[in-house]
Amino acid sequence: MKKKGIIQVLIVDDEDRFRSTTKTNLEKRGFEVRAAATGAEAIEEIRRDEVDVVVLDVKMPGMDGNEVLHRMKALKPDLEVIMLTGHGTMRSALIAFRDEVFEYLSKPCDTDTLADTIRNAAAHKTGSIHGAEWYSIWSKAEPGSVEED
Repeated sequence: MKKKGIIQVLIVDDEDRFRSTTKTNLEKRGFEVRAAATGAEAIEEIRRDEVDVVVLDVKMPGMDGNEVLHRMKALKPDLEVIMLTGHGTMRSALIAFRDEVFEYLSKPCDTDTLADTIRNAAAHKTGSIHGAEWYSIWSKAEPGSVEED
């Protein structure tokens, strides 16, 4: 069940350590986080409960991230997805963006960067910030130049 004002995140990754560490780190930053080890678990979670943002690994055994993405978007077209992988390639990035992924990040990814990206994806979902506006802000920012309120 969604708690008012708290961003609901689903982490989908077959690596147990990454999944549990990322879940803990994001919870410390105020997110409500659930985790799934497989694409099938993730799709069931999407069907069962409200999720604002999915952090989805590309390379997983069985159903890979791109297939999971297609199935999730078929169920909930407005779902914001951040693709995260340690095996990033330009081809994967292009496929991900073609399928309306909010952002594509490579592992290892700094937790603060991931948290900021999740917040921006949630804001985009609610219409608080539009993708083109966010890209314009992000592309012009110097590293460390954006302060949090």
